[in-house]
Amino acid sequence: LALFYYTWMSHIFAGGILLAVFAAYFLLHPQWRLKALGVILVVGAMATYQPSVSVVFTLIAGSVAVGAIFPKESHGFWKFFINFLAASILGISGAVIYAVLTYLFMDETRATQIVELADYPSRILEVTEAAFKHFWVTQPDLIRWQKLFLLVMNGLAIGVAVYYGRNKQILRWLLFVLGVVLAILATKTTFFLSPDVQLYNYRYNLSFGLLLSLTVLILVGAPRHAVTRYGARALAIVMLWFFVVMDLNRQTILLRGEQHDRAIANRILARIEALPSIDFNQTYRLVRIGPY
Repeated sequence: LALFYYTWMSHIFAGGILLAVFAAYFLLHPQWRLKALGVILVVGAMATYQPSVSVVFTLIAGSVAVGAIFPKESHGFWKFFINFLAASILGISGAVIYAVLTYLFMDETRATQIVELADYPSRILEVTEAAFKHFWVTQPDLIRWQKLFLLVMNGLAIGVAVYYGRNKQILRWLLFVLGVVLAILATKTTFFLSPDVQLYNYRYNLSFGLLLSLTVLILVGAPRHAVTRYGARALAIVMLWFFVVMDLNRQTILLRGEQHDRAIANRILARIEALPSIDFNQTYRLVRIGPY
């Protein structure tokens, strides 16, 4: 829904996501010159749309989790781990550079507010809880059975990873667990930095959708048996169809709401025009009192 509602009407939103994806790709690249480019792209992504920083770290951690269990033949463990560590440190450096630049060159606004140092312990606990609860907490745009279906698919993906990684060394298992936990926490990176309370607002949580897409990739790409592979693809198609239906349903709800608001506005305008003392040569300001 974040993609559906925002990318088509806001180039800034789409641009921030694109820069974040490229930033994660270059930060994970083994060449240091490209890693440096990744740092610059992190700054650019945050300058374009701040919440896109969550996309960077979710993709980094998620890629490491997948790579730990499904490694390429040329990837030794320590080489792989050091590359992940470097990508994480450089990504954090990019976020710090952006924070310093905003502090130096921008006036204080809602977009530049950060969590007070004294509030960090409680904020960390609150955001960590929200990151895991997001797997089953419903929203107006996602009904409960959709969330449960996605949760089942997450469980199946973990089961597939356990099955295919059962012969891997213990260090890879530890890295896989670390990557999964960090990927979940990374979906809320924005909220570890910002005091914003809209923890489940979908426009701030595109990274959560990308985390779920890694689940689909594991289910579709990992199984070696034809029956399992095609079964996973069928599940992915069913899930996609569910979301198409819900998007169309949401559009219907939004259309009805807009029609209702327009009817109220026309009714107010008609009553104003019917006032005997109204002068159509004068300019009037309509003042609204009460909540939006």
